[in-house]
Amino acid sequence: MVKIREIVNQNPWWKHGSQFFAFDRHFKEIKDIPIFIRRDFITVNVDNIYIIRGCRQIGKTTYIKDWILNLLRHNVPPRSILYLSVDFFTSRRELRNAIKYFIDQNIRSEKIYIFLDEVTYLDDWNLELKYLWDSGMASKAIIVVTGSSGYALRKKAEQLPGRGLEGNEYYMRALNFREFSKHTLPKFIEYNEGEFHQSLVQVKNELPNVYIESNFSDDTFYNAATSILPYKAEIGYLFNKYLQTGGFPFVINSINIESLSQSEVRMDVDDALVEIFIKTISGEINRRGLNEAISRRILREVIEKYGSRYSFTSLAGDVGASHVTVIDYLNFLESSFILSTLYPYDLTRNRIREKGQKKVYFQDPFLYAAMTTYVTGLSVNEIYEDMLANEELMSLIIEGIVHSHLQKNIEIPNIVEGKNSVYYYYNTRGKEIDYIVRKKDKIIGIEVKYKENVSVSDVNKHRNIDKYYVLSKEDVDFEENVFVIPMDVFLFLLKRSAHNI
Repeated sequence: MVKIREIVNQNPWWKHGSQFFAFDRHFKEIKDIPIFIRRDFITVNVDNIYIIRGCRQIGKTTYIKDWILNLLRHNVPPRSILYLSVDFFTSRRELRNAIKYFIDQNIRSEKIYIFLDEVTYLDDWNLELKYLWDSGMASKAIIVVTGSSGYALRKKAEQLPGRGLEGNEYYMRALNFREFSKHTLPKFIEYNEGEFHQSLVQVKNELPNVYIESNFSDDTFYNAATSILPYKAEIGYLFNKYLQTGGFPFVINSINIESLSQSEVRMDVDDALVEIFIKTISGEINRRGLNEAISRRILREVIEKYGSRYSFTSLAGDVGASHVTVIDYLNFLESSFILSTLYPYDLTRNRIREKGQKKVYFQDPFLYAAMTTYVTGLSVNEIYEDMLANEELMSLIIEGIVHSHLQKNIEIPNIVEGKNSVYYYYNTRGKEIDYIVRKKDKIIGIEVKYKENVSVSDVNKHRNIDKYYVLSKEDVDFEENVFVIPMDVFLFLLKRSAHNI
């Protein structure tokens, strides 16, 4: 049985064409926000399935609706586009009937689009995609699937080999600093005057032309750095704003617009939105059959130990749970885009040290604040104020930001992700290198020295590391294979990978 009215309600463009945005709930919500985050659309082809994994409240549904609007404005027939929010369905049969109805209505169409949003709400959703593919009904379709449970998406997607999915998985994460700057610069330009206004205009114009490539080419890096370094003050101004918001669109739009031209801006994150975010995370925990009390204890320990290294065994002892249980919960929180675990690297054997001590970071500054709210009950704005006032804590938050940016630069779903993307190094004598990155046959060491008076002599050198980047507060220095560069400039230049939308 197909409930036509309810399907039509989810697809208002069937009646209104590109004017549907005037009636769509998601477009109504973004109508009055100061900064609309428009992400790049991925390139798609028929007879393929695309999966977009992303955290809750990151903008996946808005992205899909904006994509649909773009298709309509490029003369794609409205009735050849189907959008279904899968949490609307109670069974695979209902979903199958809805898709079959749409395909039957487009029997003569050469190309159709099927968008399935939050697909992991339905168990065994992958079997419906398998059915579509194996029956031939998807031969002229572009199928795009989104979900917030990265774990469920990955496990089910692994059961779809050879069905047009290979190489077609993407992440939608919180914006990195470069993308944040791209989207917010027009507003910052609008609310500043005089010479600083003009300088921000020049930064905006330079941004598309200066970047660090994924292979960390020396020439590209040197040329980009020397081009953008004259704008260090402007980039520092932008990074100060990024520290206060992170990369979640609804947090970025919590900035008090009238205060944008000031050195500090007033944060006013809506507690109701934070509560919704926390409830969706706790809902995912419960749906997975996990214990929320254990999740809270793990998050509390991660916050208290932030930036330090420890074993999963010691973490389990502090949490009061088994080693296996703690790993399971950490894997869930990582696949849900909340945490990232940094594994140590054996530079002598050139491989990961699975049993070494780890570090655990949040994937975005907002996540640190939101999860601290979750375990303490304090207001998220209070936590932001404490973060910004505590220099030692802020240096640890910055370490986590650098980690997440390196991941976004490197990761390719199912190939280079999670613990196999970025590492760190330590030895028994206490020597430590903050990050280790493998680029083809090269090993790169990256150290965060967010302080005054940094030089190449501050590098903890190792014979097996080919090149170093030292991320300073202000200093610049170049010598042989060592580059000292301000941390905010480095992050401004660092592009995301092609598989991070």
